[in-house]
Amino acid sequence: MIGKQVIVWAVLSLSVLSTIISTPMLAASTWTTFKSADITFDYPTTNGSPTIKKIKAAPLANPDEKPDGVAPEHWELSFAKSSGKIWIIPTEEKGNKKFHDAYPPIDNAVKSLGPILQKKAASPKDIPFLPWGDWSSPFFAHVKYLNAKNANLVRFIAEYQIEPDVLSNDRLIYAAQGLTTDGKYYISISMPVKASFLPEKSDLPKWSKDKIEKFNADYEKYTASQKAKLEKLADTGYSPSLVELDKLVQSITVKK
Repeated sequence: MIGKQVIVWAVLSLSVLSTIISTPMLAASTWTTFKSADITFDYPTTNGSPTIKKIKAAPLANPDEKPDGVAPEHWELSFAKSSGKIWIIPTEEKGNKKFHDAYPPIDNAVKSLGPILQKKAASPKDIPFLPWGDWSSPFFAHVKYLNAKNANLVRFIAEYQIEPDVLSNDRLIYAAQGLTTDGKYYISISMPVKASFLPEKSDLPKWSKDKIEKFNADYEKYTASQKAKLEKLADTGYSPSLVELDKLVQSITVKK
């Protein structure tokens, strides 16, 4: 596994955010298997063939800086016909005693996720999300715990924002965060999904200043209402179905 302990990572940096969530996976009629020296998983052929490439290490240059894009050398997987992505990133490097100082987002995510997977709370207050970005999701809906070939994960529906905004399908994602059973790998998956009642895009930039101020004041109430609607949707009520996405996640094997 690229000669090191590794994380499987499917998620966001601000530049990645738009590409991951812009193109939903379509309903699958046929499945096939992707195999590499590092990872194996099943996927619907409607996604197009996955490709994998190695990304150079990007350690934190200054502890006072925001850790955008900070990660050790890792693999990135992408699909030809879907904007979903998978990253495979080491949690440690042999002989590197300063690994955790160089890559704090990885260390923090591992420490946060472990207790979540152990306790299996129905509604965790927060779930780590990699790659690190200066954004957050106002909700975690459809939380469910899954077992992959050699990993345990938590999956959920979320929408990551920098500032309060209207929830929309172009930013709604299915995410899964997990750890391999031996604790050597962190698994993170992000795939675009759609809910029929949400608009395709936010029209907030066109609003008046007064309307935006009122929206911001009522934001918590608004997001709670939208989360409740998302929770009411069956797994098969999303496009693509969460059942299909769960199948992909549960088929993942990280090779050692």
